[in-house]
Amino acid sequence: AHLITAMFQKHKTSFLTSALIADLQAIAKSIIFNTARLQIVDPESRYYILFEGTDRLEGVFSHARTQDHACNFDILQLTQKLSIGAKVNAIFQCYPDLDCSHIRRNLAKARGVDHVNPKSWIGDVHVKNVDIKAGYYTGRDKA
Repeated sequence: AHLITAMFQKHKTSFLTSALIADLQAIAKSIIFNTARLQIVDPESRYYILFEGTDRLEGVFSHARTQDHACNFDILQLTQKLSIGAKVNAIFQCYPDLDCSHIRRNLAKARGVDHVNPKSWIGDVHVKNVDIKAGYYTGRDKA
């Protein structure tokens, strides 16, 4: 978050749009707050920050959109499609081998991939081992 802010202050919207900056800062804030909350509620829990992005939401919308390829639908149809899309995502989460999703989400032979899942995550994700204050000051100083 500090580096994003520093880059934006220097390069303004030639670096990223204002809307994208706001989204990224909101995600960073959410990660910090969720980590702090989990440290209080369940320090032994694991927290995967990749769930803070929009990939899961993109999946639900793609499943809602591709159910019948209708260009337009009303609010009732949208709620039905989103409900079914959420169920499809839940099934794919339980049975990932069934998911033949978009090629962009395939990790095979990919570089710089931003669509990953907890099985592909390497490292310590236990919230009890996170020092939020030290992370804040280190990030600020390096930015």
